Amino acid sequence: MITIGCAGFAVPATRYFKEYLFVEVQETAIHTPGPGTIRRWRREAPEGFEFALLGPRQVGQEGFRSGKVIETALETLEEVAEELDAKTAVFVAPPDFGPNRANKAALKEFLEWVKGRRFDRIVFEVGEGWKAEEADAIAEETQTSLRGIRCSMGPRSVPMRTTGCPVRQATSPATRIQRSSA
Repeated sequence: MITIGCAGFAVPATRYFKEYLFVEVQETAIHTPGPGTIRRWRREAPEGFEFALLGPRQVGQEGFRSGKVIETALETLEEVAEELDAKTAVFVAPPDFGPNRANKAALKEFLEWVKGRRFDRIVFEVGEGWKAEEADAIAEETQTSLRGIRCSMGPRSVPMRTTGCPVRQATSPATRIQRSSA
C-alpha cells in the first residue's frame, strides 16, 4: 500500500482532507496545537485518514539523549497522538548530529525507548554525512519500524532508501510516500 500526503497542510485542512489521506503535522515540532485545532482536525478528517507527528525539535537539540526535556516533549507529543490517533512519529536530527559513535549509541538508545511507547512507526530523518546503510543497521539493531532514511536535498528530493518508511518523493519536496508490507 502506498499513501501520499504532505508535510503540513499545503491548503486549508478542509480542502486537504478531500484530496489526501495522510499528513505529517509540522506544528508539533515547535509547539503543541491547541485542543480546539486538534479536535477540529480529527472531526473533519475522513475515516481512514492518517496523521503523522513531527517530533518536538527539543528531542534533536538534546542529541536524542535521555533526560527530562525529552521525556516531557514525548509525553506532550503522545497526548496529541492520542487525540489524532496518530501512529507515526517523525524525528529530525539537527545538522550537527553526525554519524559518530556517541550519536549512534544515543540514537539506538532513544529508538529502543520510544518504540515501546505509543507509535507503531518511527521515522528518523538524518542530516548530511549519514549513509543509508548506517541508518538501516541501527533500525535492524533496534528492531524498530524504521527501515530506511529520507534525505532532503533542496527543492528536488530523492529517496536514498525505500525499505518501508516514509521518504521524500523526487517530484515534490513536501510529499511523503508510506510503504507498507501489509
